[in-house]
Amino acid sequence: MIKTAITGGTSPEAGEILRILVNHPDVEIREILSDTRQGLPVQDVHYGLIGEIGIRFSDRLHPEDLDAIFICTTEDSEAKTGHEASVDALLENPDSYPELRIIDLTRSPQSLNNNFLFGLSEIYRKPLVRGARRAYLPYPEESASLIALFPLARRLLLTGDIEITLLAPPGRIDPSRLEMTAAGVTSHLRGVQMSYNGNVRFTLKEDDTAEALRIKISMPVALDYPHILEAYEEAYDDHNFTFITRRPASDYEVTGTNKCIISLQKQADDNLEIDAVIDGAMRGGACEAVHIFNLLFGLHERTGLALKANGPR
Repeated sequence: MIKTAITGGTSPEAGEILRILVNHPDVEIREILSDTRQGLPVQDVHYGLIGEIGIRFSDRLHPEDLDAIFICTTEDSEAKTGHEASVDALLENPDSYPELRIIDLTRSPQSLNNNFLFGLSEIYRKPLVRGARRAYLPYPEESASLIALFPLARRLLLTGDIEITLLAPPGRIDPSRLEMTAAGVTSHLRGVQMSYNGNVRFTLKEDDTAEALRIKISMPVALDYPHILEAYEEAYDDHNFTFITRRPASDYEVTGTNKCIISLQKQADDNLEIDAVIDGAMRGGACEAVHIFNLLFGLHERTGLALKANGPR
């Protein structure tokens, strides 16, 4: 069994990871860290865990006894004490435990400075399964946008600036980070298509009726529809969570899952209309973190992630 800890244990993302890991066949949950709730049963803070797990919060991290750590958002505090100080020290010097796998959901500067891999399987699966020890998660809008555009970049079909509209439930996406994440998407696309010299820009539109994060892109593509469809199906043929359809999928097809569903339509003016939908709390969140965990340990991608979509009631 893979001995695992979760830091920032009272955060919503930690709760989501816990609800997945309690049913993961290869995981032994050893530590759930909190500097303010130590000794309290985890089930008293996170729903859905009564009868599933009897562990209590701890304020001390023991990386020497672990195989993997999920680093989640910690509690706000001016002075970093207890496990928060230990997490900072670990991120500053991850080689102090060379065999420890670290999945960073906080996207901390230390992760970027210490060569953590960008944890998007659709582009970086090979390095993730070939000896990687550390990865950080993309933001949800990065995941959806890169998955939507990667097949075109792979065929050297990207040209000019790309405008991406984000349709999201209110409060789910922080507008202040969008300039940074758009630059990140641009950089990763240029890593795939070196000739691409345009830029990606995001426009956020909050939708009270939305249950998921949806991105919409309209862009000229100099390829007929059958060959565009072939490019996408070829890119994702052996991936387990990305699917191509001919019509936009309902939000309820993805809520509660790690899926990204992309629909493609070619217009009379030669523009390609791309619609991609994900659950932003899962893709770029808990499910994607467990997905990366599986890859770092050489497990099948779907292990512990065969989750049912949460449809309307």
